[in-house]
Amino acid sequence: ARPAPCGPRRLAPASVLRRAMATADEQEAKRRKVEEAGAEAKDGERESDAAPDPRAKLDEAIRFQLRDCTLNVVPMHGGRVLAPLSDGGLQYLIAGARANVGVKKGRYCFEVKVIELMSPSEPVQQPHRANVPMPRQLLRVGFATQDAALFLTETADSVFFDSEGIFTAESKREARGERIGRDQVVAVVLNLDQSSPNKNTISLFKEGKRVSQALPLPERLIGKPLFPVVNFKNITLQVHFGPMPMMKLPFVCRGLQDMAKDDAVVAASDKPKDGKYEVVLPVGIPDEGTFDFLDEFLANNPQYTELSDRSIVRWAEQSGMVRTPGTSWKHSNDKPDVKFNIPMMDDSSVRRVLSSVIATQPRNYVVMEVKSNLLATERAELLKRFNFPFYKKVAQVTVGDPDKAFREKLEKELLAEKQAEAEKEWNKRRVERERQKLIKAQEKKLEEARKQAAKAAATKEEAKAEPQVKTEEKPGEEAVKKEDVKEEVKQEAKEEVKEEPKEEKPAEEPEEPEEPKPVATLTDEEKATRFRKQAVPDLTTWVQGTHFAKFSLPQASEGFDECRYSWFQAPKSEEYFKAWVLRQKIMQRIEELSPGDWFKGKMPEWQKVFAEWQQKQHDWKDPVKQAARKAAKEEARRKAEEEKQKAEEERKKAEEEKNKEKKGEGEGEGEGAEAAKPADGEGGEKPKAAEGEGEAAEKPAGEAAAAPVAEAAAGEKAAAEEPEKKEKPKEVDIYGVENVLDIGEGEPLFGEFSFEDWALLSLRFELYALIRSYAKDTGDPERVGIHESNLSFYYSKYFRKTLSLRYYGMETNQALVELVKDTVSLTKDEVLATSFGDDTPFDMFVRLTEDRRRARQQDLDAGDETVALKFNTQPEAPPPVSPAYQPYDRFAAG
Repeated sequence: ARPAPCGPRRLAPASVLRRAMATADEQEAKRRKVEEAGAEAKDGERESDAAPDPRAKLDEAIRFQLRDCTLNVVPMHGGRVLAPLSDGGLQYLIAGARANVGVKKGRYCFEVKVIELMSPSEPVQQPHRANVPMPRQLLRVGFATQDAALFLTETADSVFFDSEGIFTAESKREARGERIGRDQVVAVVLNLDQSSPNKNTISLFKEGKRVSQALPLPERLIGKPLFPVVNFKNITLQVHFGPMPMMKLPFVCRGLQDMAKDDAVVAASDKPKDGKYEVVLPVGIPDEGTFDFLDEFLANNPQYTELSDRSIVRWAEQSGMVRTPGTSWKHSNDKPDVKFNIPMMDDSSVRRVLSSVIATQPRNYVVMEVKSNLLATERAELLKRFNFPFYKKVAQVTVGDPDKAFREKLEKELLAEKQAEAEKEWNKRRVERERQKLIKAQEKKLEEARKQAAKAAATKEEAKAEPQVKTEEKPGEEAVKKEDVKEEVKQEAKEEVKEEPKEEKPAEEPEEPEEPKPVATLTDEEKATRFRKQAVPDLTTWVQGTHFAKFSLPQASEGFDECRYSWFQAPKSEEYFKAWVLRQKIMQRIEELSPGDWFKGKMPEWQKVFAEWQQKQHDWKDPVKQAARKAAKEEARRKAEEEKQKAEEERKKAEEEKNKEKKGEGEGEGEGAEAAKPADGEGGEKPKAAEGEGEAAEKPAGEAAAAPVAEAAAGEKAAAEEPEKKEKPKEVDIYGVENVLDIGEGEPLFGEFSFEDWALLSLRFELYALIRSYAKDTGDPERVGIHESNLSFYYSKYFRKTLSLRYYGMETNQALVELVKDTVSLTKDEVLATSFGDDTPFDMFVRLTEDRRRARQQDLDAGDETVALKFNTQPEAPPPVSPAYQPYDRFAAG
């Protein structure tokens, strides 16, 4: 069987598997060569027996301190036997342990024996078996620096052999040993003896026989104290430090426990002076330096073990598991939603198992739970797990403005990030310049080649062309003529060569000066940054919005032995925290909020009135009804004209009768005077009035009576023939009219509304109702209103439809509010507000809409096109609205 490669192995295409098998075959071949070389060198062992050492021996017992072990390591028999926890997802996690004594010089060894190979149960039908890291049982033995991680991985801080026969150093893996099986003893020899021919090397022995040559240590590790480290998975092992070996080597080699005191480096004890280990609960405001503070705390206090979901994810990655790309909306720093596609890793079983055993492993813990550490009830549950006399429970409050050290560290990190980004862009530009330079050089070479080819072709053509000279001379003169012609051709060729201008070489373009490497600097705004802006939030919006109102700072009365304050002290921290909560009451959504009784009662009334108004406008603009109104109006006008004409005729008739009576009385009195006057036709002129009367008297009686009627008919005909003039809109006081349904002659105030006006009318009332209802439904006076960033969320929750900014031709909520600023406005905190109370009549919103429509129309008539509404599309007419409350369409056809 081929050996399984060390580390994670996943299902891959056939081509990848073939390459992996070929690599395995190569490693197997190398192993055979190593075994053969080891057999040949058996009699030529370069290591000599250790000489007696009179120096003082190490008096410290070599062991594995709990702080230098991963959480799944269970030490037994005084720390000589190590077993891993393998329940649930822990079976996939590598266990690591580092000894408390390191070697700085000399040659020493330690031994490891595999006692048990474990095969924990897995789901019968595991859907993603390929994601399980292989091999299932794993052992790694080697040395690492004291500040290196507990995991022997492909880093520069460790060297090790594994149970698959692979040696790893300087991030390189190669076959340098043999497989390690059950009940086999392996010894790792570290030679730092500068007088030895194998100085600064590491070797592996199995069952007392060398299975690898002395392999050189990386330069990075030479001169540093190196500590024994073991990693194992689903294996129970015995670790033996001496002084007597379990299995004899080809030469005498002292065990670590037999080390001279001068050759050893002893790590500080993990036992506290007062006998109490600390359990620290960092309490901070989300996204205000929580995990940055944690990283700084762990860097300054390496004796603490982090308990968090973040640490479990890192642990899984160091154990060879690979994340599935992408995250969901539930992903946060506090609770990473990382999927490994391994059921027992994705079901949080690792956290549950660890929570039940960590309190039995006395060590210093820092429990990082952003949400739980801010909730009093969950803090109490956490403290119950550490309710032992050897634990001191500490609340570490990190609230307010960071201290100087934190700000300086943040500034350095921001500057380093900016410098790295600047160098990245600078390298891109440099590579592009080099590419352009190569392109120009190639183009220049091609141009030169083209010129040379053209010149060679021209020369070839000239050589082929010989002068053709026709002569009619006699044969005796032919030779003389040919010689003359040749001389003339040569002379012409020389002249052409002299006259041919020399080709001038194009002037070379000056090279662009090399762009200097950029040096990044921080702006004043960046220097004023208090906390790093993270791509992933500490808490999801849903979690923070649901729980922030219950957040509180810890108190000693909750069971803490001490409350420490890193930045602001207690009184100022409480003040800062309260201000943050008030801001969150404005910014955060209330996921469980639902419309209350006021809203449910108001909406059916509005829907009914809104539908009636639309029907009223529809009736008003109905062409048939408009024609009927026009006909009735014309009939009324005609009747009025007839009445007026009749009255005029009666008036004239009365005047005529009156004039006749006056005339009769005048004739009786003036007969003598009339006799003295000359008679008609005797040279006297007739008065104009008399002429008229005479003409009238001369006409027939029927024609005289019909004249007024004919004049009236002619007037009506002329009026009918004149083009009908559009009546000017009536100047109606919008806020003074009593009934918006009839401002005169049955015309409604909203008679000229277009679909945009109806949409804005609906929007006005909806935002008004949303603001008023929110204040009632929250029941919290500290929630002053809806922040503009949450407008779409609450609009959807109350009206069960989406608020489309693009429909209104707007890009932001601020611009949308500006459309209906007579009803709704934004405060300085970007909170929606309205000046209208609960009892505002519905017709007020019609008046506001009509007022704004008229003002907009006046601006358009004046040539201001910027005030024109730019709605995207005209929606279809909504279906009939039932009286019961239901989602309704705010856009209606005019």
